[in-house]
Amino acid sequence: CGHLCFGKCGEPCPPCKVRCQGGCSHGYCKEFCGSPCSWCLEPCKWSCPHFRCDLTCWHPCKRPACNFPCPKSLMCGHQCSGLCGEECPQVCKIC
Repeated sequence: CGHLCFGKCGEPCPPCKVRCQGGCSHGYCKEFCGSPCSWCLEPCKWSCPHFRCDLTCWHPCKRPACNFPCPKSLMCGHQCSGLCGEECPQVCKIC
């Protein structure tokens, strides 16, 4: 798993006791590293004005890519150069 082994030298490592680093937008996994993560059963938070995902959070989204321009404005006041529903690029195309 990449974490330090706290077993005795020459013996197999015991199960890792470091908390899992995984998570989703609803919270973090409460399991230990190496244990299967508990599945998030909350509704998926992905949506845009044109589409949304109807599955639970742990499922891969089954939604089409939204190819409409992003309607959000950047801090400089210009329109985001990204696509709708995706994270806005940090760089303004105009500035």
